[in-house]
Amino acid sequence: MKILAINGSPRKSGHTVELLETMMASARKQGAQMCLIHLADYHIEHCRGCYTCIKASCPQQDDMLRLLTDIQNYQADALVYGAPVFNFNLPGLLINFWNRKTGMSGYFRAKEEGRMDEWLKQNRAWKVGAGIAQAGHSGGQKTALKHINFSLLGECDRVLMGVSVHTRRWDKALEDADRLGKKLVEELEKNKGPYPLWQMPFIYKRLTCFEFPRS
Repeated sequence: MKILAINGSPRKSGHTVELLETMMASARKQGAQMCLIHLADYHIEHCRGCYTCIKASCPQQDDMLRLLTDIQNYQADALVYGAPVFNFNLPGLLINFWNRKTGMSGYFRAKEEGRMDEWLKQNRAWKVGAGIAQAGHSGGQKTALKHINFSLLGECDRVLMGVSVHTRRWDKALEDADRLGKKLVEELEKNKGPYPLWQMPFIYKRLTCFEFPRS
C-alpha cells in the first residue's frame, strides 16, 4: 500500500515536516510505502478566477500540471495533507494549490454541465485521507484541520479525524502523528470503500462543522 504526504508549508524543514516524517516512519513500520511532496518545490500561481477551465485548459504556464502529474504517477492509496497555521488559517501555498487543482480537475465544467455525481466518482482518487495541522504561537490548529478535512472529503473515500497540534505540547504532537501513521495503515487494510450516501451529511458535520442547507 502507498501513502502520499503533501507538505503545504513554504518551509521544507520545520515542525510540519517533522510531524509528517513521524507519521511516515510509523506507517513504514506497518509495511506502507511513503512519498513526501513539498509544494514549495513547485511554482504555483494564484488562481485568476477567469473560469477558462470550464471550456479549456488553464492558461497559466507554471508547475501545476507537472505537480498534478507527479501526484498521479505515484498512484497512492491514501493522502495526507500537512500544514502549519498562518493567521488562524492555512498557508496561501496550500490554498493556491487547492484553488488551481479544483479548476484543472474539471470541477467547474462538471458543475456547469450537471455532472457532479460523475465528477465525484472520478475524482475521489484515494481510499483514505487525513490531515495534520500544526500551530506554533496563538493557535487555530483545530480550525485549520477542519479546512483540510473539507478538502479531503472531495478527494477520498474515507477521511480520518486527523491531528491538530500545538508546538507547546510537542511530545504529544509527535505521539499523535505516530498514531496517525498506524491508523492510516489499519484503515487501508480494512478497505471499507466510500461512505454510504446517507451518512455524508453527518460525516461533513463531524469533520468540518459544515451543515447542508435545509431544503
